[in-house]
Amino acid sequence: MSDLDTFAFSAISRTRMAKPPQKVIVVRDEKDLQEISAIPRYELFRGIEGDIILDLTRLRGVEDNGNYLKVLSGTKWSEVLPYAPEIWSNLDYSVGGTIHFDDEGFGFNEFGEMKNKVNIEGYSEGKKYVGKYTGGIIFSVSILKENKAIKFMRIIYSLENIIGKVKSWFSSTIPPFRDISIFKTGNEVNLLVSYPTIRESLVSKLLNGFEDSEPLYPKIKPGYIYAGKIPTNDLSPLFGNVENLYITVRRDMSYFRAFSKVPLNLPGLLSYSDKGENMFNGCILCGKCVDTCPHSWQHENSITYSPFGFYTLTKYRKQVEVANCHMCGVCNTVCPVQLPIVESLRNYSNPPKINLKKEIYIPTRRSIIITPISESLVKDALKLIKYFSTRGEKIGIVTLNESIDSLVKGNIDKNKVYKTLEKIDEVITLTPEEYNYLIALKNVKVIEITFAFELLMPFISNLLKKMKVHSSCFYSFEGGIKGCSYELLNLINGEGKGKTPDAEISLCPLASKKLGIKSYIDILQVNLDIEEEKAIYQELLTSLQKSKDIITDSQWYLDLDNSLFEKVIDNIITKVLENKSTELLIDFYLNLDDYDFSSLDISIKERIALIYKK
Repeated sequence: MSDLDTFAFSAISRTRMAKPPQKVIVVRDEKDLQEISAIPRYELFRGIEGDIILDLTRLRGVEDNGNYLKVLSGTKWSEVLPYAPEIWSNLDYSVGGTIHFDDEGFGFNEFGEMKNKVNIEGYSEGKKYVGKYTGGIIFSVSILKENKAIKFMRIIYSLENIIGKVKSWFSSTIPPFRDISIFKTGNEVNLLVSYPTIRESLVSKLLNGFEDSEPLYPKIKPGYIYAGKIPTNDLSPLFGNVENLYITVRRDMSYFRAFSKVPLNLPGLLSYSDKGENMFNGCILCGKCVDTCPHSWQHENSITYSPFGFYTLTKYRKQVEVANCHMCGVCNTVCPVQLPIVESLRNYSNPPKINLKKEIYIPTRRSIIITPISESLVKDALKLIKYFSTRGEKIGIVTLNESIDSLVKGNIDKNKVYKTLEKIDEVITLTPEEYNYLIALKNVKVIEITFAFELLMPFISNLLKKMKVHSSCFYSFEGGIKGCSYELLNLINGEGKGKTPDAEISLCPLASKKLGIKSYIDILQVNLDIEEEKAIYQELLTSLQKSKDIITDSQWYLDLDNSLFEKVIDNIITKVLENKSTELLIDFYLNLDDYDFSSLDISIKERIALIYKK
């Protein structure tokens, strides 16, 4: 746990910050709770100030014990729902946080307060206790499973009329519903009731105008969050200006949760409700980005290295310390308030300025593009060129010497790129990362950008069906194993590597080399012939030695016009190289340092390199 984590945990709501704790302890097992006196943190969007914070957000899991569930306290209700619990609350809330902060949820009308409906395993002052929640740290919660058929019915009406209907039900009796809830989204208001089907005859007279419905589940919404409990008789249209509202009703008391784009003044608020303005550039601290962020995974699921940490650390001007990620953009896709996260990270990131060591320019209409990211994959590119050559298609290859810093941050030199791509209509990337970064090329010229795997899919799809496929951070593959190899991420930030996925093949050649498994190119079973490469060397050496007298004689040009002498040399070399396959020529060029031309009193390697560049 780094010092930065203490700063991240000082955010106790989207509108409040506390003094950074002295220590944060990540809880992953029950033994981490023993003999500890500290403040628990079950969720990221709400917490309590303390010198020692127990991070329980990663203590997750559901154990199905037949008629009841044992749920670890950091588990979200969305993870519990597939197990058919008898009760539930906001799907984005944790089970432990729900009990700790006195939230309510489904089943309130029949069962009353949720904390009285469940049993917990908890610790108070380092000592374990089992039973009803009386304070301390919650390790697990026991929840009964639903054993009855439950029916849901709803009616859509104005908020005023729905509140009136609910109050009229309670004025004379207690309606035998399992749950009575009001859901408001924009101008649409739903009154949703549920009951065991065996009570059909008891409730039918109350359901005039209702229609069958699926369950509706409360979730975290954008905006300020307000939660509270008020007497049911005090329910009124004062919630009319709330964009998103959830109310679960009981005879004497109703629990509400409201989300609003503007600050509100509501009665009966619980302690964690927002007070004041958002402090984190619009981040609502929901934590959805944490579970999907490879940069977080790289640091053992640290919240600090996720966008959550980036936004909370802005208050301390320390966001630059956690901004060096590879900009995969998954956080953008899960952010419920659609923050421009990647754009913000780019403003503070500082990737290395690594450039190519060698350049290649053999363009055709369709060309593989090599950047500093894929420089180690040139042989994979040659295999692709050879593979498509056997199918009658000529694929070129060019290098784009933009630094990793420029690629990741989207700051490419447009003039240089345009010159490189002038003869190319389609660029093919070897890695999904480069495909993502090079989309920016479309701003330079009209051009197609294709991830090579997409070209090969018709030929290898049947093989992949039989294998465990790693899909990578930047590319989704149906049935693929999600996860990060950290190869590119570590190249960018040098922060190490986290737990890697268990797979047989990767759709990212960088990942395959890191994981020691095959890439999608390897399964083509294309080999580069080293003997053919050696044959070029022998042929070139022999030809140059045979022409030694001509070369010596032409040296008198040197005093008159150096280019004339060079032309003699170049013609000899070109005659050997012409009609050789593209992949063979490139492989030979890349391995020039392995061959000895010292018997010739001229700079052959330099001349060959210049010919290739032309």
